[in-house]
Amino acid sequence: MRLKLSDQYVNERDEICNKLIEIVGTEFLLCDLDADVEKQQAILALKDKIQKYFAVSSISSYKPC
Repeated sequence: MRLKLSDQYVNERDEICNKLIEIVGTEFLLCDLDADVEKQQAILALKDKIQKYFAVSSISSYKPC
């Protein structure tokens, strides 16, 4: 039986979520995020880890071109 990623990587997922909260805070506007290249780059730096620990196959930015 295959374990769900949410059951298999609890600590790793929490760590990524906490990093995302550190980057953008708990409340933000997308237009502010669009204007902040530094935050965008910090989020993009987490892309591989996000893909490893979260189910992302239905998210368009993770689909192959």
